Amino acid sequence: MDPKDIADLFSQATARIEFYWNFLVVALVAILGWLFTTNRALGTTERAAITVGYLIFAVMNIIGLYGAYTFADALKRDLLLSCGLAETLPNATAALGKVNYRLQRQIMFAVHALVAVILLTAIWKARPRPA
Repeated sequence: MDPKDIADLFSQATARIEFYWNFLVVALVAILGWLFTTNRALGTTERAAITVGYLIFAVMNIIGLYGAYTFADALKRDLLLSCGLAETLPNATAALGKVNYRLQRQIMFAVHALVAVILLTAIWKARPRPA
């Protein structure tokens, strides 16, 4: 496989990472928007359903992101080690070498946990707004 093919796969992997993060943001905006615009109190069953639905969504998002980060990391290493880019593209090679997908995976877990705590607290502590 030539470096262009690996670079194309790497680009697709990073695009997938961006897609999963964007998907998370859209879901959060939708949930929070709905939560803040509703004028009625949520029942326990509704809160539980939203909680379970969000947790399933978050776990699936984490699985997708973890896989995309792992694949991008493997492709990055292939680009750096086997393609001989250091001679032809030294600046790109240096920049790519500084990307740490292992750290990004750890940050991903922390962000998802923090967002889950904030969102689920908002759902379970939400009070109806006065009319």
